Amino acid sequence: MAHLSIRVLVIAGALLLGLSVSAVAVFVSIDCGSSESYVDDNNIRWVGDDAYIKTGENRTVENADSVRLREYRTLRVFSDKRNCYSIDVPKGERVIVRAKFHYGNYDGNSSSPVFDLQFDGNKWTIS
Repeated sequence: MAHLSIRVLVIAGALLLGLSVSAVAVFVSIDCGSSESYVDDNNIRWVGDDAYIKTGENRTVENADSVRLREYRTLRVFSDKRNCYSIDVPKGERVIVRAKFHYGNYDGNSSSPVFDLQFDGNKWTIS
């Protein structure tokens, strides 16, 4: 299996990965900062991110109970410059990545963080 590394400076939301395996679509929905698995109202199964990364700290957004989408209630913050989520992908398979972010004033600073995303060494631009 090829090893796909997702490098992030700060993740404040959720990653949704779709892995296409032999004409069967398989989706892994990762709730960054969550330690538990659950099924949302759209019948999407979310898993916590503990199995994909060992660095950073889990946090909860301010007024989490008022945040409608559960995947936006938690996040993982990093103090190091580079942190990697590691996800095994069968060699030759394509990966679709949809990343969503919600700041949620988890740190009380009322200022969204600035960060870069890299997927397998390729920098993405966030706007």
